[in-house]
Amino acid sequence: GAAVSAPDAPAEARMAASAGDFRARVAATAPAKRRELIERVVRESAAVVLGISSPDRVDAERGFFDMGMDSLMAVDFKGRLEKSTGETLPASLTFNYPSVTALTGYLLDLVAPAAEAAEPEAAAPAAGDHGGVSESEIAARLMRKLETL
Repeated sequence: GAAVSAPDAPAEARMAASAGDFRARVAATAPAKRRELIERVVRESAAVVLGISSPDRVDAERGFFDMGMDSLMAVDFKGRLEKSTGETLPASLTFNYPSVTALTGYLLDLVAPAAEAAEPEAAAPAAGDHGGVSESEIAARLMRKLETL
């Protein structure tokens, strides 16, 4: 029994460490630079999945599916982002957040809610507790936030 589960333990520990590392990296980054850091992770994963030579060539405003992503690529993309961020992401990720800009905003709210709490509209008690907030409410907040940019 123990010998069988032993190889999984380091992988789980690495996943937990990478999750903590990503959140710690975001937290340690100046608030003004957090979006840039997260956008870089999103662009890098998108570039690999889409076969684009450089993350800088991934259009932040253009839809992933408009750039040629299909449903298999979307699953790969989500998996890469989960590995990079250590977060569990919804299966509908690329449909709900169909561009680099939209997805970056979602991940920023997910991993750095305390930073966003300084903004008046995010000051509601549930802002940092996504457990009580529906995906549609998160999407609505994200859309409001994107409109103010």
